[in-house]
Parts: sequence; C-alpha cells; structure tokens
Amino acid sequence: METHHLITLRKGELAYGPTGETLQPIPEELIKIAGKGRGWECIFLKKEGSSCMIYAHRPLECRILKCWDTRDLLSVICRDTLKRTDILNPQDPVLRLIEEHEKACPVLEMENILSAVSEGSDNSMPLNKLAELVRKDLDIRSRAVSVFALPLAAELFILGRPIFALLGCRGISVVERHGRIHLEERSRNGKTHATINPTSPHEGRDND
Repeated sequence: METHHLITLRKGELAYGPTGETLQPIPEELIKIAGKGRGWECIFLKKEGSSCMIYAHRPLECRILKCWDTRDLLSVICRDTLKRTDILNPQDPVLRLIEEHEKACPVLEMENILSAVSEGSDNSMPLNKLAELVRKDLDIRSRAVSVFALPLAAELFILGRPIFALLGCRGISVVERHGRIHLEERSRNGKTHATINPTSPHEGRDND
C-alpha cells in the first residue's frame, strides 16, 4: 500500500464514532484508506463480487471485522494508531512542511472560529478569519506542489483535507468567482461572505 492510497484525518476533525451514531471530533490524528471520489467507499473494494483487491494484505481492522459481532473491532479503535510521522522517513524534508501546516492551520482554530460564527449575529469578522485560514492552508499546499511536486492524492496524505473542504461540510461554501475565492455562510437570514485571492495549483479539483 502506497501513501497515495491513504488520507490523513487531522486531530479535531469531525467524524462518526465507532458506532456511527453521531459526529464527534477525533481525539488524535488518524490515517485511513482513501475513498472513491467524494465518498468513503474503500478504493480497494472491487464491486464485481464485492471482493477486496488487497485481501492478503488488508489492515487489522478489516481482518477482525465481523458485521454480526463488532466487539473485536471496537476493542482496537483509536488504539496504537499510525500517524504520518510513523510512516514517513524521519529525514524526509516534507515533515517540516507538515509541522508548519499544523501550527498555521490547526483544525481546532477552525472549530473555534466556527463556534463564533454560530453564536454571533454579525458573522463578517469570523468569516474573515476563516478566509485567512483558508488562504494560509492554500499557500502551504501551493508550496507543497511547487517544492515537492506532490500530486493531489499524496497531498491528502501529507496535509490532510483542505480547510475549504472541511468548511463545506459545515455549511460554509467556498467558491471561485472572477479569479477570487468567496466564503459564504448560509443561514436563514441570508448569506454573509468574505473574499480572498486563490493561490492553490489544485484549486477547482476535487479535494474532499
């Protein structure tokens, strides 16, 4: 399995818990097998016969999964999980980029700003802060492409999902119009928006 088969979920991202009942922030970084397109259907699932293309080398969670009895699976969830630093060579210079990205664009900061959006009556200020966070995220991704020549699939492992993709799941639309990126918060009272200049070579590509 190669890194382009993987995607990083960063600490604080919302995900369904082991029972799949509610969305909750994940307590630590998780590495999972990437899905197909916009969904989470495993890229190694072969629809013909519902077979696994890497069955002999499938991950532990897949080996112990029993749809009729999930106790074994629940016993290992979020235990001894792999992080990017466990997979990458300790001398790989991309690790410095990962560290910079985590400091500049933490998911927790995004969540704090989103809380301000949901609690305030005037959302222009927090949306501007979100726009700046999107800009910093795109700037780092732009450098990742130019310096390390990262393809999109590898980018999703190295840096995780873009901030604009995470915002899209939370009711904040990020769209490009006339060469500029617009953030729009949809609510019953209409739309509030902020604008930044696009900088990412991957802009317009499917990042979620």
